[in-house]
Parts: sequence; structure tokens; C-alpha cells
Amino acid sequence: MNNKNVNHILSLAKTIKKNIIFPEGKNILIQQAAHQIATEWKATCQLVFNKTNEVPTNLHPRIKVFILEKIDLTPWIEKLYSIRQSKWTKSEAATFIKDPYYFAFTVLASGDSDGLIGGIDCSTAKIARASFQVVGVTSSHKIATSAFLLNKKDQFYIFSDCAFIPERDVNQLVIIGQNAASFAEMIGFTDVRLAFLSFSTNKSGGDFPSVVKVRTATENFNNSKNKRNNWDAIGEVQFDTAFSHLVRQKKLPTNSWKTPANVYIFPDLDSGNIGYKIAQRLGGFSAYGPIILGLKKPVCDLSRGATLEDIIGSTLLTISVTNKTQI
Repeated sequence: MNNKNVNHILSLAKTIKKNIIFPEGKNILIQQAAHQIATEWKATCQLVFNKTNEVPTNLHPRIKVFILEKIDLTPWIEKLYSIRQSKWTKSEAATFIKDPYYFAFTVLASGDSDGLIGGIDCSTAKIARASFQVVGVTSSHKIATSAFLLNKKDQFYIFSDCAFIPERDVNQLVIIGQNAASFAEMIGFTDVRLAFLSFSTNKSGGDFPSVVKVRTATENFNNSKNKRNNWDAIGEVQFDTAFSHLVRQKKLPTNSWKTPANVYIFPDLDSGNIGYKIAQRLGGFSAYGPIILGLKKPVCDLSRGATLEDIIGSTLLTISVTNKTQI
């Protein structure tokens, strides 16, 4: 991986003029992030509020505000109904549009915003549900997955899927790998080296079902017609094997990598979510995301424990993929 490429793309995002909508406008950290972005970047932040008295008096003038009790919701009801009319009545659309999250997703789906950042005040399940219902997956994606960008100084790694799919079958693991590899390229990774993680390396765990699943997924990934020339994957492997050249020489001597894997594919949601939080809290890495991969528009689902730095970094990450045809 060329770390300069990743740094360049994240820095370039500061100069891109995009509209990014935040459904949780009344959250103090969101307001602080929006102020910093408005002060230092070209992007326009769009904050959603329920009521006028929720809006601070000192918001930066470049921050756009939607106040649901004041605006005419009729065109937004029509838009949401046009998206969901096979599932909802117009009355149901009128109810949902009063929810700041569904309103923000409708603005995103309509093209009046280029990306959405939310989740600091709600569960991943709510962000995921609204994403699927209002934005939807691209025609080339069967499922949506997620990825974090982990960063410390000049180190950048992608962890996937740490937020969405609880128990993955072989096919889902392959798709998670493909989505993560594509995302890695979009944000500046050159040689994409994936590790499909397990408690086993090179059959050391025998034929335990979860080991066979990861092993088979790795084989299918490497044999897939969607695999690109600069993608290489190993698995099933333990994390130390994927990360350390010295350990690989002992446990996986046929592998020629001199540097660590830069994309880590976790076998289930438990290990993925635990793993990124250990890297963040004990390892001192910043965790940006998770960004949802496979949607028609960029959506980033913040952790409820997100810091100001996390929000700003996640916004940079989201802006960096707004010009891509799919994520």
C-alpha cells in the first residue's frame, strides 16, 4: 500500500465541494464537526433539526439547516412515497418523513445531498434499515457490507465487515472481500492484500466448520471473475500471520508478502466488532466509519462512542468516495 496515496485522497477531500447531510443536527459533537468543516473545508454541512429551539444561534453561516417543524414537507413526502410506494402508503410516507433520519435519507436519495453521516445517537440497525429502504443497493450488489479505515500515523488498514452481517456464509464472505478490496482502491490503496481471518492458519485448525468456511471463501475470492490483478488474498490465516512477515515465514512459508495485509476480512460480526475496537482503544488507531459499501449513495454509520476526530475523519472518508460510481 502506498500510504501517500491514501493521505493524498483524504487531503483532497477537503477541497471537494459536496453537500453532506447529518440527521443528528442537535448533537453537540455533530455541530462542532460541522463548524470545523465549514471553517476549513469546501463541503457544505446540512444539519437536520426537529424544532427551531434546537438550532444553536452561533452556527457557521455556511451550514445549511433543515427544521422539520418549519419546512413544507409535501415535496419530500412525495419523494419518499415514490421510492417506497410498493411497500408503504402515502400516509406512512408522511409519518416517516417526520423522522430526521428518514428525512435525511430522502434528501440524499433525491440528489440534494451527496453523502450522509449518522448513527451517533441511534443504533446501526436504524441506519442500515433506512439505507436499504430509501437509498437501496446498486444493481451490481446483492448485499451491502461495511468497512472501517483504521489509521495511526502513516499506517492505514481496512477492517471488514465489523458492523453489518452477523453470521457470514462462504458467498457473503467473498462479497465482503470484494467490496472491501474495491473500497481500498477507491481511497488510494495500490496493491490490495487481503487476509481472510480465522483462529487457524493453513489448516492448523483442521476441518472445523468455521475454518473450512474461511478457507473456501478465500479460494472462491481468488478464483472469482471479479478479482482484479492487484488483489491478492490469503486465508484461512490468524491475525499474526497476516500482519507479521516473520510469522508468515514460519506458518505460511509459501507466501511472498514482505509487508502486512492491508485489508482484514473477519469471519463474523463478533470478531470484527471486537477487533476494530481493540485496535482503536488499546492500539491507538483512529477508526473512521463504518462506511456502508454497496449502496447507491455514500452513507457512513458512526459509532455511538464516536469522538469529534472520528466524525471529521469519517466525513472526509465519505466525501472521498462521493465521485465514485459505486462503493
